[in-house]
Amino acid sequence: MPKQDSPPHSGAGPAGAKAEARQAARPASLERLERELSAAREVFQRAFQASPICLTLSSLPEGVMLDVNETFLLMTGYSRQEVVGRTVQDLGFYAQPEKRQTLLAELMKSGRLRGLRLKLRRKGGETATLLCSMDVIHLDGRPVLLVSANDLSGGGETALALRESEAKFRTLTETTASGIFIIQGEYFRYMNPAGLRLVGYGADEIQKVRFWEVVHPDFRELVRGRGLARQQGQEVPSHYEFKVLHRNGGERWVDFTAAALEFMGQPAMLGTVYDITDLKKAEEALRLDEARLEALVKLGQMHNVPQQVIVDYTLEEAVRLTKSAVGYVGFVDEERGTMTIVARSRTAMERCSLAAKPTTYRLDDTVLWGEPIRRRGPVITNDYQALASKKGTPPGHILIERHLSVPVLDAGRVVAVIGLGNKAEPYDEADVRQATLLMDAMWKIVQHRRGQKALRRSEERFRSLTENAPDIIFTLGVDGSFTYVNPSWQRIMGHAPQEIVGRPFVDFVRPQDAEYARRMFKRMRDEGHTISEVRGILLGKDGRPRHFTLGGGPNLDTHGQITGMVGVLKDISDQVELEAQVRHAQKMEALGTLAGGVAHEFNNVLMAVRGYSQLLVLAGGLPDSAATYLEKIDQSCQRAADLTRKMLTFTRLETGEKTAVDLNQVTRGVWELLRQTTSPGIEVLLEEAAGLLVVLANAAQLEQVLFNLALNARDATGEGGRISLRTRLAHLDQAFVQQNPWVRAGDYSLVEVEDSGQGMTPGVLARIFDPFFTTKEPGKGTGLGLSVAYSIIKAHGGYIEARSQPGRGSLFTVYLPAVEQEDLALLEAPQAPELLKGQGERLLVVDDEPQLREIATEMLQGFGYQVRTASQGQEALDLYLDALQQGQPFDLVILDLAMPVMDGLTFLEHLRQRHPQARVLVATGHGAETFNWGQEDQPPRPVLRKPYNLEQLLRQVRRSLSEPGGC
Repeated sequence: MPKQDSPPHSGAGPAGAKAEARQAARPASLERLERELSAAREVFQRAFQASPICLTLSSLPEGVMLDVNETFLLMTGYSRQEVVGRTVQDLGFYAQPEKRQTLLAELMKSGRLRGLRLKLRRKGGETATLLCSMDVIHLDGRPVLLVSANDLSGGGETALALRESEAKFRTLTETTASGIFIIQGEYFRYMNPAGLRLVGYGADEIQKVRFWEVVHPDFRELVRGRGLARQQGQEVPSHYEFKVLHRNGGERWVDFTAAALEFMGQPAMLGTVYDITDLKKAEEALRLDEARLEALVKLGQMHNVPQQVIVDYTLEEAVRLTKSAVGYVGFVDEERGTMTIVARSRTAMERCSLAAKPTTYRLDDTVLWGEPIRRRGPVITNDYQALASKKGTPPGHILIERHLSVPVLDAGRVVAVIGLGNKAEPYDEADVRQATLLMDAMWKIVQHRRGQKALRRSEERFRSLTENAPDIIFTLGVDGSFTYVNPSWQRIMGHAPQEIVGRPFVDFVRPQDAEYARRMFKRMRDEGHTISEVRGILLGKDGRPRHFTLGGGPNLDTHGQITGMVGVLKDISDQVELEAQVRHAQKMEALGTLAGGVAHEFNNVLMAVRGYSQLLVLAGGLPDSAATYLEKIDQSCQRAADLTRKMLTFTRLETGEKTAVDLNQVTRGVWELLRQTTSPGIEVLLEEAAGLLVVLANAAQLEQVLFNLALNARDATGEGGRISLRTRLAHLDQAFVQQNPWVRAGDYSLVEVEDSGQGMTPGVLARIFDPFFTTKEPGKGTGLGLSVAYSIIKAHGGYIEARSQPGRGSLFTVYLPAVEQEDLALLEAPQAPELLKGQGERLLVVDDEPQLREIATEMLQGFGYQVRTASQGQEALDLYLDALQQGQPFDLVILDLAMPVMDGLTFLEHLRQRHPQARVLVATGHGAETFNWGQEDQPPRPVLRKPYNLEQLLRQVRRSLSEPGGC
């Protein structure tokens, strides 16, 4: 009976199975990459449309308009529908139609024309002069004319449109993922950011690089030749693939498209590249998959069995299909230079009588076995005995007559070898194919197994990374509900994962932010939108807001379909709090600066009142009652000056030398100021230790600490409450030190500031001295006061102790080392001031306030000094230099700092350059005790603080005159 014809192929049988398997194995990533490549080509089309140069495509020789860009339409006034599909003759573009045939003839000869000046007729009938380039290119196998042109007529609307088009073109090139560049001659003239990232150069650096220097050596001559030829008008392929080199040595495959153009009036080339490295890898993987599928037809289901079974089966099948007598399989480690025999055929094991069958061989010691490794290809030896390089076989080894060895290469490395021997007939290419097919399939299964193991390890690492990440990592379903959160959510937000999964993300945002969150995730789900560094607030389990930055995007399946969203939340709550505290601290610093300026002006006013009152006293002849009134005026000025000085103290951390200070006196001053600034409903008490309570301290800094503690107590105390300031002397013994190891034993002067306020929790108390930590509302505290106070007292060798309980108030104790008995003499009652007279010394008083100049002049002249005055620095400098030139230099300059035209500091700089030996006494209302001259070899000098009295003025002048000169 004759055999029936096979039915038409319907996918059944081995061939159908292979086809279906190939289709099933086609990686989704390859399809995605092909779509991306198509998108990249579309980008090139978009670049054509967005170019600021007029571009047209027309058929040859008919002249049918195939495509034009927006710049051309703007320049001519036509719409796309009016142009595409019609000929240039119908449209009447040529103002001189007879030129077209001449140009076509030249184009057919050379393939391109450059630098043409043509007149084009617009839709309205007016003409425009164009600078044109023409290129014959091939699209889908047919010749097409590409024309690029610049409008030289300079029309306003056209120029505006061109600028708009150029802006669009730049936006496109600067944001596209494709690399876009212009080559002129041998060098790059422009490259967009995507191209720069691809090769690793900066925008300026790339213009110094020859274009072929970024090309892989395997393709360098090809790209160089075609790039130069295209600029010379030669017709060369405009679309091909090659590899480029990153500056760091990395290699990437690119899909390249080129077009000739005019750039700055000279031939150039426009190129676009799209990174197709992943596509190449996918294509290679597909090719390997297909080879594996061919082999799997023979291997069947062997991939599910142990590796040794697969290797043994592959070897036996190869022996059978090639009709060999014996065979072996070895795995190769080229790095170590070894080959390990992992399988021998049954007949080989039976016929080989070697007692010890070695398994590992050095490649350098092999001849026949190592030849396919060295050649990196199959080796057929059909007459082994005639092989000149053979080394023979040891006694008991199988006698070799014919031999076929085939290597398996993976990523360019030989990883395995199959050896077959003693076929009855000579080995041929069919045997090579059989062995290659089986070994490749076997190796793919082995690699697949290794890949699965690596994937499992990778998943385990990823899971470990996710589970231990400090940031919140989460996934959402398409409905915006949580499908996963890592443990960081519970640590930061307080909810256990089982409390989160299934709940919508918007449940955890503030009500006013819910609609924004819905729109954001809807864009992710519907449009594939991604976000990064989006700031937002989520509500924790305890209801407290937490600040985050959110980054995320769509979650895709293997088919590229969006199945949900994935995101990362970074907790920035501490950072936001710190930023707010810093902003508040900066505001307070600005307020302090403002207060300092106001205090300076206020001190000038006080200086005038005090000075004129003292001048009245000096004038004499006043009734006793008037003298009494003037004395009270002077006392009031002194009180106002003290108040101003205290306010200045609290706007900055002053520096200065430590002196013996009566702690009772400082505490009393703080108490008085606190009483003036505290509600009458709060009782402010003072308990002073008997006698002197002396400490070695900077009085201003000590006042700052105590006033800060007092203000905190006031803010914590409500109406009807009490604030107590107490001073006392205490001896801290070793028993106290053991309970408080941060204290040294000895005698201490103590100040206690206690309030009856709401108190503090242990958690707040533990952080009370931390910088920027505050329990006050935003805008009511910087969080710096107590940390600064702590630093000041520590710098004085002392300690601050804080005790508090919720609802029972707080107690702050400042410990300062007591001063030894011999230092008490520093605080003896001052003698009656001695008004020191001058001896005709020449003084220059520099101040922008006329009253202050007048007061100082009257006081100083009345006590034997010669006085000149100046209202600002430049005038003073002129007077000083003139006196110096005449040989009558001033002995001392009394200098205000804040003045118009030339301030005091600028005057000092000029004076230091002209006369370094000059003596200067700074008079200021800013409250500083000393003035830093800005030179390392000059210590800080005392200042004359406004408002000063006669005794202070005369004493400071005499002190300055007695010191060596030098400003």
